[in-house]
Amino acid sequence: MHSRSTGLQLLKVLDAWTEAIEEGYYVDCVYMDLMKAFDKVPHKRLMTKLKHYGIVGRTFEWICDFISNHEQYVELNGKCSKWYDVISGIPQGTVLGPILFVIFTNDLPSNISSEAYMFTDDTKVFQVIRDQNDIDILQRDMDRLSEWLSKWLLTYSTPTNVLLHV
Repeated sequence: MHSRSTGLQLLKVLDAWTEAIEEGYYVDCVYMDLMKAFDKVPHKRLMTKLKHYGIVGRTFEWICDFISNHEQYVELNGKCSKWYDVISGIPQGTVLGPILFVIFTNDLPSNISSEAYMFTDDTKVFQVIRDQNDIDILQRDMDRLSEWLSKWLLTYSTPTNVLLHV
């Protein structure tokens, strides 16, 4: 977005966390990274979202042509597999690729009530913890995110370390 950056996002988050901690509350935060994000976006589901956002007609057809009708094969030790249709993935190294990815993941934060910040395939979800209800809200949101991922055929990477209850 114009006039926005990861630095600005960090400042907003630190401001919210600092305020909560100064008021005597905790902040629970979950950091998530989509696994092979650009490679996993299913074409048919992306096309559904494009239509939902009003991208139709020639523009829709052009985008479909851009991501569809590709084939690939694997070569190992001089032997080749048969050709397979590519049914997922957004071309990287293009101007359109990141835009299509943002369109595909744009509705993720609207499914939860906790604070959520996204940058490409990284998501940060946090909840100020004032009482047990806030813990329950964050857990419900994690369950909703899991359902969203399942519906759209994406997964988060397994964390290498976990920080709980800051």
